[in-house]
Amino acid sequence: MPARPGEPPAGARLATFLKKAIDGAYATSQYIENHRLQVLLVDQNALTDYLDAVAGLRGREEIWSATARFFAESGFDRLIYLHVTPSSAMMNTNLPEAWTQHYCDSEYQDIDPFLTHCCASLGPIGTGSDYCSDYDYLSDAQRRLIHEAAEFGMRAGFSATVRPRGSGGVGGWNLGSTLDRGQIEAIRVEKEPLLRMVAMYAHERLRDAPAPDVPSLSRRELECLYWLMQGDRTKDLAQRLNLSPAAIELYVKNARTKLGASTREHAIARAIAVGLLHP
Repeated sequence: MPARPGEPPAGARLATFLKKAIDGAYATSQYIENHRLQVLLVDQNALTDYLDAVAGLRGREEIWSATARFFAESGFDRLIYLHVTPSSAMMNTNLPEAWTQHYCDSEYQDIDPFLTHCCASLGPIGTGSDYCSDYDYLSDAQRRLIHEAAEFGMRAGFSATVRPRGSGGVGGWNLGSTLDRGQIEAIRVEKEPLLRMVAMYAHERLRDAPAPDVPSLSRRELECLYWLMQGDRTKDLAQRLNLSPAAIELYVKNARTKLGASTREHAIARAIAVGLLHP
């Protein structure tokens, strides 16, 4: 694919990207030691194609969609990406909305082993139900979460941490798949360095992309979303705000419409993404 006007050719972008990787901008010394980066040269064409695909993209949704297509072509069709700092939160996933709703309703964010274990270090960790028996430190609730996620296609994959969990925040990818463990491990042998480098690069592009336009929500609409985020149900929220359940439903519906969200959980996620709510 030719470079867009004003952009360097793909070869130059690739050379710059790999130089930054070697200099440590996208990879740690441990990562370089483990993979020697020369392995990436085998996948130079694939990496160049991805860089071409996202080179002219500016919006987060566009970059996310192009990155999701790249991972899907490599066999990873169930993705979770998150980046949380003290002042912002960003999350994208292509898992079914039914899973996102169940995840929020069950308050799984408090026990999710992807956050508590995988994002504790930069090293890749196998994820999904096919790897569950490998980890004796998982609680019963965490095992239940993993097996329930498998019902929505999150069978096997691995983590690609971009910011280890700490006081400054946390960030990473859970590169999941409907494929089984054996198939995923075969793909990892061939492509893991490439996949992790793309995850690092996509993180930087998503992090630096302009935030989506921020819709204007009323005070009541924001109040409703805030208390829903805290775990309130419609009845609880009606009592808290001294409003009827019908009024609560109307405020939430208006907020969903303004945010372009299909569910309450989607509305909360969108509100966090554009900075209207802070977890």
